[in-house]
Amino acid sequence: MVAGKYRSICVLLLSAVCVLSEDYCASRSFDYDSGGLAGLEATCADCAGSSGCGFCLSTGACSAGDSSGPLDGSTCPTWIGDGASCPKEPVCDDHTDCGGCVSDESCAWCASEQRCLDLSEIFTSDCHGTIFDAPCPASWAPETRVVGDFILEPDALSGGGHLRSSGATFELLVSDEVISIVSASEVTITGGTTEGVNAEGGALVLEAGDGDLHQGGEGGGILFSAGASFDLACGHTAGGGVDFAAGSAHEGSGGHIQVLGGASCVGSGGGVTLISGYGGRRISGRARVEAASGGFLSLKTGSGKLSSGEVKLATGTADDAAGAMAIAAGLSRSGMSGRLAFEAGRSTTVPGDIVFYTGTNDASGSLCVSTADVCDGSPGDVVIQTGASPNSGAISMETGGAVDATSGAITFDVGSTYCREGADVILQPGAGIPGGSTMLHGGRGWCTDSACDGGGGVIARGAGAVTSGDGGSLDLRGGDAESTVGSAIVSISGAGLDQSGSVVLETHDSGSCGMSGAVTVATGNSLQKDSGSVSMSTGSTSKQSGGRIDIACGLSGGGTAAHVRIEASIFQPVLPASTRTILAVKLVLFTCALE
Repeated sequence: MVAGKYRSICVLLLSAVCVLSEDYCASRSFDYDSGGLAGLEATCADCAGSSGCGFCLSTGACSAGDSSGPLDGSTCPTWIGDGASCPKEPVCDDHTDCGGCVSDESCAWCASEQRCLDLSEIFTSDCHGTIFDAPCPASWAPETRVVGDFILEPDALSGGGHLRSSGATFELLVSDEVISIVSASEVTITGGTTEGVNAEGGALVLEAGDGDLHQGGEGGGILFSAGASFDLACGHTAGGGVDFAAGSAHEGSGGHIQVLGGASCVGSGGGVTLISGYGGRRISGRARVEAASGGFLSLKTGSGKLSSGEVKLATGTADDAAGAMAIAAGLSRSGMSGRLAFEAGRSTTVPGDIVFYTGTNDASGSLCVSTADVCDGSPGDVVIQTGASPNSGAISMETGGAVDATSGAITFDVGSTYCREGADVILQPGAGIPGGSTMLHGGRGWCTDSACDGGGGVIARGAGAVTSGDGGSLDLRGGDAESTVGSAIVSISGAGLDQSGSVVLETHDSGSCGMSGAVTVATGNSLQKDSGSVSMSTGSTSKQSGGRIDIACGLSGGGTAAHVRIEASIFQPVLPASTRTILAVKLVLFTCALE
């Protein structure tokens, strides 16, 4: 009991210490909104130097934590856990020249005042000719201030009206928040042309401003927008276009165009979106990505440590008919046309799958795999094949299950041909030790509350002739063996709880003018050993009568009565051909009665 009481007191004391530590650290925060960075170094050192506290440079907050980060689990990319790592306040007044001033990253040289200023001070002072990086200019020309509008216009006789800079660098700086260039005609901004050997032409850089680092500001955007069209009378005038074209080359490669989303240290990178224009009454514009003159077109996501991105190709939704999607390889006029390949990603553990799904509603769509029709020549083949390996993959074809209706069927249908022999359907198991088997199973029968249905059967039959000729035959053969015994043909009925199934071997009834087919049971001939036997027997029973064997001939309606003949052969020595005779012993001969 006493130990439990002391444990509770310790927990309460620890909770009080955590609350006091959090309040103690929070009181040492820095307020960026107060203006300037004065006192930042002292506040950071006071916070990070206190036991159990740390300073977040991006927000100015002092909170409980250690060298690894805040204890409350919040994210701070600029966390300072010790006072020695706090930023030092610049001492720019110690620099007396431009070179020494700009060498300090926290200082900038004010040419109009000829002194070195702190970065936070130089933007709030009335300084002109600010220099941030080397090299420093040899001299500084004072600015010419124009109050009101500054207008350049050409002379009627001599022309002019241009703004030219003879220096190596020309800068147009606007201290206001917005710069606007307006013209009723074209506005052209061109990089300079160079004439040196292998010299590079002047680049054109359009760069938006950065957001404040400490305040977590948002960077400025760049908007390219063409002019709109307001033809209200006809409504057929198009809006202006926006074209991006890289420079051409005579012998080398032409310039490239690269569109990149912004990177992020902690969050997600910026996206890249290409969207065609919306149509108020008609369809939207087309979005087209094409490589010219046989160029390579690659569409892929970036690699990642955890998972790479996905590629999704989809058409938009519609109230009427949704757009179709076509993936087609290129046409060739003389050589082989383009190849279309779908390949899933490889992996050291689980490789990717390739899955095709059709659309769904009340009924799902159809999936069709077909080669193209041709007028002359042979159409292409359809090959479904798994890859080779020590244990190759299987091929499974099945239809979906059904609840209140019949499930879908599987049909193997070879195309018809005219005036020639029809093609075969071949089911070929794999070779091996032993070779694979071909198995055909009927569907299993299910029982409901009211009744039980039988299992499905396996039906094999030859096709009938359309107008003339014989019907197709059914040929069941065992496999041949080159050195041992050929395989057998076994026909066994199914087992049942009450009784087993029957085996029926019969020919179909004849037509109105012909005779019914015959049934022949015979073994093959033998050259050196005994020929095969024909055995007919019924099964044994332990309590009832054994099954009988009936041999009966059909009834005759008006002709000669049919007969049953059982004939056995005897030993026959080899005789000359001129004296060879057929010797037989007739064991049983009887004639069926006429009716």
